[in-house]
Amino acid sequence: MTKRIAIVCNSVNEDLSTYFLRSTEAIQRIGLENRVVFLRNANIAIDSSLTNYTSSFMKRSFVDPRFILDLLILPLVLYHLIRREVKEVHFTTAHISNVPLAFLLKIFNIKIISTIHDLVPHPGSKSRFIRFYNYLFIRFLSYKVISFSQTEINKLNISKIVFMPL
Repeated sequence: MTKRIAIVCNSVNEDLSTYFLRSTEAIQRIGLENRVVFLRNANIAIDSSLTNYTSSFMKRSFVDPRFILDLLILPLVLYHLIRREVKEVHFTTAHISNVPLAFLLKIFNIKIISTIHDLVPHPGSKSRFIRFYNYLFIRFLSYKVISFSQTEINKLNISKIVFMPL
């Protein structure tokens, strides 16, 4: 049985979404075809032969009335992942729509990998939400967390956090 992973990039940053899509296509070119499913934000126009699914309609990461649409498509997203026999889902960015999907994935025993750029969020208007989001994914939802800050990893001393240089 082929182990399939899904990469979820709900970011509205076109460069970031394109980066993960191109990485996914590169993975397929080296002989791992049909092993990667790419889920993305509907607001990003991506020209690709790679089959990809919409996982978010929001135009902002945290507060947006389109979150209701994201909740409504959750069963469809989950259906695609189960139908494609995805065993692991990698959330590449912090996004409010990741939270309900992650809870559903846990129920269906699909492993979660999260990339968290800053384990300790920068001060600002969103820092409380990001702190809660990080706590939820680090402590409860993810079996592996990727971070770009070795100093923050050392301070937290949590074995499931892996350092990856930018």
